[in-house]
Amino acid sequence: MSEPSFASFYEKVHGYPPFPWQQRLAERVVGGSWPALLDLPTGSGKTSAIDIALYALAMKPNAAYRRIFMVVDRRIIVHQASQHARTILAKIAAPDAPIELRRIAEKLRSLFIDPSERVAANGRDTAPAAPPPFTVAELRGGMPRETEWARRPDQPVVGVSTVDQVGSRLLFRGYGVSPGMAPIHAGLLGNDVLYLLDEVHLARPFADTLRVIKTRWQHKGARFAVVRMSATPCEDRHDDRNTSSTTVVPFGLNSLDRENEVLARRLGATKTARCKEVKVVGDEQKRRAKLAKACVEQVELMLSRGARVIGVVV
Repeated sequence: MSEPSFASFYEKVHGYPPFPWQQRLAERVVGGSWPALLDLPTGSGKTSAIDIALYALAMKPNAAYRRIFMVVDRRIIVHQASQHARTILAKIAAPDAPIELRRIAEKLRSLFIDPSERVAANGRDTAPAAPPPFTVAELRGGMPRETEWARRPDQPVVGVSTVDQVGSRLLFRGYGVSPGMAPIHAGLLGNDVLYLLDEVHLARPFADTLRVIKTRWQHKGARFAVVRMSATPCEDRHDDRNTSSTTVVPFGLNSLDRENEVLARRLGATKTARCKEVKVVGDEQKRRAKLAKACVEQVELMLSRGARVIGVVV
């Protein structure tokens, strides 16, 4: 049986084919290693780095990473990315999943399930229902703590976290983590782990912390990789794999991506903006009331022009 391609895996999960850069990156990762920096514009689908990391783990488990953590300091993006990961999990773990997705699920399960544990009788497999091929962990404030991901160090994990949640755990100071569990969380997040650091320009101290940790412990053979992702990458483009003296060439879009109909439409979309001055006088209550009235008037104007979704930030 031939192995499922990344394109078939991605399309079976999401219902549409990957962009050229996603296919190109998947081939690079499976065939070698991750680039140190992904320079990709907003709307190009950076979250699919999760799909690529999972596919690489299934295809080349000895060269990939069992724990995949996307870290971004925006709660809403953490939630969106975790929903993306749960969509992948639901698709590949479904009883009626296409053969391509079942193959990926089987490969991921083989990383932590011993075939000898399955009991056969009368030619049928009587083992309990198969566990999920990987666990999804969403670590952020404003929600109950998730701890299931740390129960099995051998099971693949896709984690999405804010900087403070994963950073504190990596440094033995996890929020809500008991002293007895702190070393376990730190160990899981410090070995056999891939960090996808999104919006890296907003998390420079954490990026520096990861660089120091990796440099300090790389002689121990810990499998630890950091991929920086951003639509506005940092000015210093240095390779975290060795020292800051090694300059890297960012992985980005090429002509095939810009010619892709869907991606070109996203990249070429315009977002017009204009400044509306609101003059307010009087005491604080009157000033706020006038500002609120002006906001309502602008919303009504946009609705009359056909706008369907409007967000008001004051």
